[in-house]
Amino acid sequence: MYFALGALALLGAYFVLSPVIFPRTRDAGAGDAVDIEDVRSRRAEVYTSIKDLEFERAMGRIGEEDFRKMRADYKSQAGELMSREEALRADKTLQQIEAAVAKRRSNGSGKSLEKKKQTPAPKAKSVSCPSCQAMVLERFRFCPECGEKMESV
Repeated sequence: MYFALGALALLGAYFVLSPVIFPRTRDAGAGDAVDIEDVRSRRAEVYTSIKDLEFERAMGRIGEEDFRKMRADYKSQAGELMSREEALRADKTLQQIEAAVAKRRSNGSGKSLEKKKQTPAPKAKSVSCPSCQAMVLERFRFCPECGEKMESV
């Protein structure tokens, strides 16, 4: 009995003091970027805490009211971490897209696409429809105007 209470007290002390002793995130106001892996590891810790809390309730070591309060707090933390991870992932994706666009614009060689000489596409040959006399591309099987089957095919 005393062993279980001691273990629970140590577990509680760890969760209370761990943010002070082992800071996980850097101060975002100082200009440092928060790492996605750091947020993921904190989220995993919260999930583990929820599982531990459920185990403690199942063993009868924690009351139902305390369980609900602590579980709601952990769920709130997990939700905030998930939102932060999603925002970081979206920001990273946006940066990758912008880098790809910049590379595409420079065409990889420092030359702009606007300065690149563009050659006109070869013109497709067209024939006259035997039924309605509309100009139809040679590769078409049917006239787009009247639907008549083309004789050239």
